[in-house]
Amino acid sequence: MTDLPTVRPDQLSGSDRALLVAPAVAAAGLLLLLSLWALGQGVVIAWALVAVGGASLVAVLARPSPPVQLGIVLAAQVLQLGGDKGVGLGELVAALLMVGYLAKWYANAWLQSRPVVLSSFDAVALGWGTVGMLVAAVLGLISGPDSLDYRADLIATLPFAFYLPLKDTCVKYRDGAMLVAAALVWFGLYATVSNGIILRGVLSGAKEAWEIADVRFSLGETSIASGIFLCFGGLAVSARRGRKLLLLLITGALLGGLIMSKSRGFWVSCMIGLVVLLGVVRSGDRRRLAVAVVLGVSVLVSAAVLLFGEQLALLAAGILKRFVTLSAATSKDLSLLNRFVESRAVWEEIRVNPILGYGWGNQVTRLSILSDPVIIRWGFIHNGYLALWHKTGLWGLTMMMWVWIGAMVRAALAGRDARLPDRERAIALGAGGVMVAFSIVATTSNPWSIPDQMLVVTMVLALAHGVRDRARLCPDPLDPRP
Repeated sequence: MTDLPTVRPDQLSGSDRALLVAPAVAAAGLLLLLSLWALGQGVVIAWALVAVGGASLVAVLARPSPPVQLGIVLAAQVLQLGGDKGVGLGELVAALLMVGYLAKWYANAWLQSRPVVLSSFDAVALGWGTVGMLVAAVLGLISGPDSLDYRADLIATLPFAFYLPLKDTCVKYRDGAMLVAAALVWFGLYATVSNGIILRGVLSGAKEAWEIADVRFSLGETSIASGIFLCFGGLAVSARRGRKLLLLLITGALLGGLIMSKSRGFWVSCMIGLVVLLGVVRSGDRRRLAVAVVLGVSVLVSAAVLLFGEQLALLAAGILKRFVTLSAATSKDLSLLNRFVESRAVWEEIRVNPILGYGWGNQVTRLSILSDPVIIRWGFIHNGYLALWHKTGLWGLTMMMWVWIGAMVRAALAGRDARLPDRERAIALGAGGVMVAFSIVATTSNPWSIPDQMLVVTMVLALAHGVRDRARLCPDPLDPRP
């Protein structure tokens, strides 16, 4: 009997490869559709998902270049920002695009035998997102998870699968890092504008002064912070007046969005991140950045006066109240105190099982002091580090911290690397500043258990490692590769 000829994946023709990739994409889409059907969304939404999602898949998987495909998918993820209870049609479309793109990218990477793991950080990230996810899923089933929290943990960690595709784009394509950075700024602007529209509605319908003074928003805080630092990086490096003016306008808008969120954790963490960024950049860049920050605040104040007029005093009073009470937050803020109680309860469980962890979906028994003190079981842990340790054990926390801390160090190195063009240095500096800020705020706001925040964190990690690998692999700062 004659043996059949063997063909390696990288020897397949484009049409044959497409035939192999298509089933992977279709299977991923079908799996997502069945999962959503199981959630009880109903026939109408399911068929709408098939129609809209199918059309979107055709657009993504057709002829556009890989960066264009990625840009379409990332732009659509803005529909997942914030998110109310339940699953909306926009979130379904964004999720379908994400799953379809990831299935296609990983299938193509395997079939083409492309080297996408370029450092120990990539290997650890791949291990955390594959073997680590599977281990945590099995541990969760063994521990007896809450079904809703189990599903929520799995969905929240799915965006981390974007890490390798995003980083590969940053390394391989000249404008890859700019594409990812632009998507982050787009997320921040979308969140700021959305919150601004809601704010105008509050201002027009408010009957009492406190309704204006106490208004706050929590949509897209991570996206807004990321956009601010990427603009800071551009302002530190750029010498062109037109570009600096555009960055100043965007920075002013994003600063307004961050201030109106009234999130003291993000305020403090972003200020510390800015101080670290000022210490890392070159001396000439430091002067430009300091001047730009002052100008950005001026743009913000001017815009606030024009937009809010007489109501500005009430808004400013509410912001000042949040800022003044910052020092007493750890002793008087019930929400923050409740998180401390939660952290102590989590730590007690970690001490019992510190190495393996409890897996996805495991709840913590703790005391809630927000109203009448009561013992509850709760799955979401606000301290991100303790959440990772509790769910994935010391092994999972160590793997993520290896990628996380490495991103900060490598971003700082890339930001000062003469081999890179100014715009890529700017992106690296911005990504490093974001990572410093996120490292602090993660103690009270868990970015690893919320899908849109996990996506933002993954994008920033990919930027930091991707730009550094591009500098390491490109001997010439004017590298002609596409």
